[in-house]
Amino acid sequence: MLSIRQWSEESKLCHHVNLDMVTDVYPIETVLDILEHEPVKERRERRLNLATLVYVMIGWGVYAHLPLREVLRQLTHGLRLCSQEPESVPVASAITYRRQQLGSLPLEALMRRCCRPLADADSKGAFRFGLRLMAIDSTTEAVADTDRLQRAFGRRSGCYGSSAFPQVQAT
Repeated sequence: MLSIRQWSEESKLCHHVNLDMVTDVYPIETVLDILEHEPVKERRERRLNLATLVYVMIGWGVYAHLPLREVLRQLTHGLRLCSQEPESVPVASAITYRRQQLGSLPLEALMRRCCRPLADADSKGAFRFGLRLMAIDSTTEAVADTDRLQRAFGRRSGCYGSSAFPQVQAT
């Protein structure tokens, strides 16, 4: 089963995610091979190279609540403990520029190459009627604006008022 996990800021586990953990799942050799074969080329090596940016984008999935500079800082936190002088994190505009250079193709190729379902045909409860069972955890979907659905599911409310449509929350 594929999953995308996001940990809350209060979670103790996300405090321990670092570059070493990410490179165990997505080896640097694989990332460099993909960057070599995708239509993305660096004219010159910059402080924030494209391989590093791939890891920052992966880390952003874990630290979705943080700006990209903070994601980079979180991923490289352990590296600073080993070096004499900590390297400064690139400014937000540099990260944005590099994201535009990278595009989505290398990340899609990395996903196709490295991400596989965890359950196989022998995994108990992974298939039903010959189809793989999948779920999305904690999603909220807007449904048609009818009285019946509004009574059943209600509308979410916040500081700006109620939602435009009734919403179903699956957890």
